[in-house]
Amino acid sequence: MLDVIFTVGAYDTLARMFSSLELEMDDEIGEFMQRYDELF
Repeated sequence: MLDVIFTVGAYDTLARMFSSLELEMDDEIGEFMQRYDELF
């Protein structure tokens, strides 16, 4: 249960940081995710 809480909290923190700093996602993120899917 603690793993779930930590994971959600870390994701929320990262999302808030991206939002407050007005950062944009990389254009290559789709390519990275596709490679990850192929490996696992």
